[in-house]
Amino acid sequence: MSKSDSEIDLERGTTSPGRSNSSTTDNLKTTRSLPSMGATSSVSSGEYMNIELQKAATKDNVDKFKKLLDELSKKRDQTMPSIFETVSPFHNTLLHIASFHGSKNIVELIALRSPPTLKKTNLRGETALHTAAKAGKSDIVLSLRELQKKSACSDDDEDQNLFKMSNVDGNTALHEALINGHHDKWVIDLINADPDVSFCVNKEGKSPLYLAAEAGYIDCVKAMMESEAYKRYTWPCQNSTAKDYQISPSTVEVVDDQKDMKHKDEVGDEKNNMKKDDEVGDYQKNDEATKQDSVLQVKSPIHAAVAYAANNENSDLLNYMLDKESKFIDLRDEYGRSALHIAAARGYVEGVRCFFEGRDPRVAFQRDNDGFFPVHYAAEGDHVDVIKELQPRCLHLAEMLSHNYQNILHSATKNGCTDLVSYVLKTEELEKLINQKDQDGNTPLHLAAMDCDPVCVILLTRDSRVDKKLLNNTYETALDACRNLKERFFFQIV
Repeated sequence: MSKSDSEIDLERGTTSPGRSNSSTTDNLKTTRSLPSMGATSSVSSGEYMNIELQKAATKDNVDKFKKLLDELSKKRDQTMPSIFETVSPFHNTLLHIASFHGSKNIVELIALRSPPTLKKTNLRGETALHTAAKAGKSDIVLSLRELQKKSACSDDDEDQNLFKMSNVDGNTALHEALINGHHDKWVIDLINADPDVSFCVNKEGKSPLYLAAEAGYIDCVKAMMESEAYKRYTWPCQNSTAKDYQISPSTVEVVDDQKDMKHKDEVGDEKNNMKKDDEVGDYQKNDEATKQDSVLQVKSPIHAAVAYAANNENSDLLNYMLDKESKFIDLRDEYGRSALHIAAARGYVEGVRCFFEGRDPRVAFQRDNDGFFPVHYAAEGDHVDVIKELQPRCLHLAEMLSHNYQNILHSATKNGCTDLVSYVLKTEELEKLINQKDQDGNTPLHLAAMDCDPVCVILLTRDSRVDKKLLNNTYETALDACRNLKERFFFQIV
């Protein structure tokens, strides 16, 4: 009798379509030499499971399964637990096989007679619970949850906690359920079995909460965020190299990193101590949090929620998460971007609006690692509607400069964003941006000319307020800069 594709996949340790796996040849080469990843007992390379017993496990044929167990036990003079420890070439146990195929009666028989089998892992470090969760076998997941409670193994030790056990990718069973698109009631039950697991991160820095937010599984997100475990969880204020700020109610003091300090003598206190309206707070860098988060590498669930909302034009999940946790506005990705940066870059006006409806307005003044504000991201994407939404909340756009002192018109011209250029030129209160110079002395016209963008150049040169004779730090006008750039490019080709 030939095996089904699913049986072959299980033995080879393959996962859902689209996920990378080792080749079949590599698996066969390592089967007899590698121990089970995290296995709780050693199995010699010759102790493979009986093929008839395996077939019975896939069919949930309990009577046949018991009969074969008795025959094997007498024939080989083996105990039941030792038979349950036999494995496939990929070190899947009979419990793995039965779990994958939804053989509930056999799963319960094996787990009750040999509780340690619950913690056995295959070569990918996966328990039977991982296998059932990936396959979406709800009855098996719930059964294994109850069997875990009855087992003699203690849950106090995290290494021996079935729900916290992770595979070679750092994924728990809950990770695998969400990754494979499962979000039914049984997944909620899995969340409630050990709510702490919702905040365990895998090797990609993704927690189940992140995965649920990324997929828009609002019921799963609610179950996680309304648990007692969530109340105990402390959110890092940022990620990786992103800057962290502690907020206190007063005027704003933006203390930038060493990049900004190099140019302090050129810009002075106006750059490093920008005075905003009363609603803006005091941001002070927290070095200890920076050191901590450089190790954590935790991906922010609110960024995932923004991406889902933008892709599906549905802000329900985003609003729920922002209402539930005010600290989410301070979470950053590896580039130092807040979730508002992402919404602005996507041109998602409704998402941008979510960050200001009854919430902290200071989110508009958060910088990324290069000093860019959310308005810069909107400008780079030519998202005029987002700029219009942010403009009343950012009354000092002429002061909102990146680390290289570029304003939103610089960002627009160097990216060929003609709609944004036209909007700035037509908006009287943004007139200060027109001839503003960046760190290299380049005006927006310089950048448009160097980028050889004819439309932006025409829009700017036709405006009488644009000073075409301004020089940059290398004493070049916009025309000179364009000409010299073309000459350098020509000689590089030659």
